[in-house]
Amino acid sequence: MNSPILVRYRRSLNTALRSALLAVLTLWGAHSALANGKAASPAAVSAEATMLVRAQVHTEDFEAVVSVEEGRIWLYLDRFNSNEPVAQARIEAEWRGTPLAVKEHAPGTYELLQPGLAAPGEHALSFSVVAGDSADLLSLSLNVPAPKPAVEPTAAWRPWAGWGTAALLMLSLLAWLVLRRAPRGLAS
Repeated sequence: MNSPILVRYRRSLNTALRSALLAVLTLWGAHSALANGKAASPAAVSAEATMLVRAQVHTEDFEAVVSVEEGRIWLYLDRFNSNEPVAQARIEAEWRGTPLAVKEHAPGTYELLQPGLAAPGEHALSFSVVAGDSADLLSLSLNVPAPKPAVEPTAAWRPWAGWGTAALLMLSLLAWLVLRRAPRGLAS
């Protein structure tokens, strides 16, 4: 005859075994999805890819910020004392002794049209700015870093997953051995 304690013990042990099996299968499935590249993680995107590369310079009249954004080179020009954008300025830009084409997109926002300027490396730029009755010569150095490859994120639980799986398997084996040694009349 089965005692109520033994029946409850068998049910609890059966539930524990099923939970252990489910946990092992879940961990195995999550690992295989990550290993095969099926799960896209936002952390896999390189932090350097989202950072803006900037260089700035200012004089008594003007402040200039050069920025590389999505492979395009932008020049933001404003008055140093008031931060007022400098619209319709006549800008002559030079890089490596070569004049650059400059196109105004909005007041104080200019695009430098030179394909090689967004390449990794140190770029010395000089600008001659004439706006109204103000004129100035600005020079700066733009350092564009080489893109770093995206690194697959490592989850903190991965080193422990193997140990946890091994512990669950050992507990399952122990439970199986205990149930196997139970008397036949009680282990129905």
